[in-house]
Amino acid sequence: TWLDIESDMPSAIYYPAENIHKLCNVSGAGDVFHAALVIRWLETKSFEESIKFAIKAASFKVTKRGIHLVKREEIEKT
Repeated sequence: TWLDIESDMPSAIYYPAENIHKLCNVSGAGDVFHAALVIRWLETKSFEESIKFAIKAASFKVTKRGIHLVKREEIEKT
């Protein structure tokens, strides 16, 4: 959330979650989200692209059983 310069009102952008058809394990989803966000930001300097990539990565993570190391190739394939 940030302040809109023209109206002094809080403003936000909504980024919807990915559709998840098989929820298995939410452990580590936040860690995956933040790691993916930072990595993509360092590569592109685009907040919008980074947040979308992070959402996709975390959404992919929760479909895997147990401890699953999410790899970039898996995220980019989905």
